[in-house]
Amino acid sequence: MTVLARTLAFFLVLLSLQSFAVPKRFKATIIVPYSVSTHPHDFSVSYDDGKTYQTIKPHFTGLQMEISGTYYGRYATVLIAYREFGAYRYSVSRSWVAEEPATIHITNDWEHPVLTQAIDVSKAGDSAFHAFIAAAEEDKDNYWNEHEQAILKLNSPERQVFFEKLKVIDHRKLAFLQQVKDSYYGLWLFRTALVDMGSSGPYGYPGVTAAQLRNLLETTIPKKKEYAFERDVVLRWLAAREVGPGAQAPPFTATDIRGNKISLNDYKGKYVLLNFWASWCEPCVAELPAIKKIYDGYRRDQLAVIGVSADKDTTAFQRAVEKYQISWTKLKWDETFTDRYGIAALPRLFLIDPTGKIVYERTQELPDTIDSLPLLQNILREKLNK
Repeated sequence: MTVLARTLAFFLVLLSLQSFAVPKRFKATIIVPYSVSTHPHDFSVSYDDGKTYQTIKPHFTGLQMEISGTYYGRYATVLIAYREFGAYRYSVSRSWVAEEPATIHITNDWEHPVLTQAIDVSKAGDSAFHAFIAAAEEDKDNYWNEHEQAILKLNSPERQVFFEKLKVIDHRKLAFLQQVKDSYYGLWLFRTALVDMGSSGPYGYPGVTAAQLRNLLETTIPKKKEYAFERDVVLRWLAAREVGPGAQAPPFTATDIRGNKISLNDYKGKYVLLNFWASWCEPCVAELPAIKKIYDGYRRDQLAVIGVSADKDTTAFQRAVEKYQISWTKLKWDETFTDRYGIAALPRLFLIDPTGKIVYERTQELPDTIDSLPLLQNILREKLNK
């Protein structure tokens, strides 16, 4: 598929998505054990509306909590997490709810609540999926723990062995999909766990491509009317994954930290360095000095730098701004970025030329020198004759 065709496909999918986005309403009552009332800070509730997770602030009347919201997919997925006092990890339950009022009653088994008008996602297929890939995941983790330093070296034999172990996991995931392809869980698994396969692996790993996943979706998942919205979400995400060097940068309009509307079109005629980052992301802050050096090294009519922060903690964000002297444009996170640029992990860094074409992406850098962004600096020197 050509770059132009991919770009057109992306926007056609985006437009078609609007016709399917008819919101529905769910309502659920959550009943919890007494221990939650004594440690409410270790309890969280969110739900997946078919596009993204929405967080709900816990508010109990006795041991009950009422939640409601809109959703767009076949179901809304309610996620409840709780860490009991002294426990090392959180217990998590996921339940599908729809328009019929539901009850999620958590007793002693946090991961398998008693449900009314709801479906336990773990029993629908999630427990079987994780069991199916568990041995391969453990083998990969053990090998990493034993050979971490060697794996980090480019072209090392250990790195190639590690790649093979990642391939085994990928193959296991796709094999399990074939077992559940005719159920709704197959689509849910594709959208929540498989759609980003191959997008965040280590440098040089030939993972599953967006094109391969698109073909798998078309040939595997039934084209039922009630699946239409979520299928299109997957297609939109896969199209966004193909945003990279040679493609036109998807347009956006977002709000900066002062409340001003900022559009990519405002920067036509100059180079734009678009940086997706967060203060809690170590690789993100490691490359901020290099980005500052680039920003300081070019005239404002030559190059603009736009930072898009995923920080929710405004204090941590402001500390990072001051510490790293971030004086360039700072935008608030918007889900538009996730959808259009395929942001599955941070950091992401794109260089956009004066015509709006992407000419560089951070993944092109070699891992052992990535913090200093040498390829990006060479491209800018060449393009701006400096």
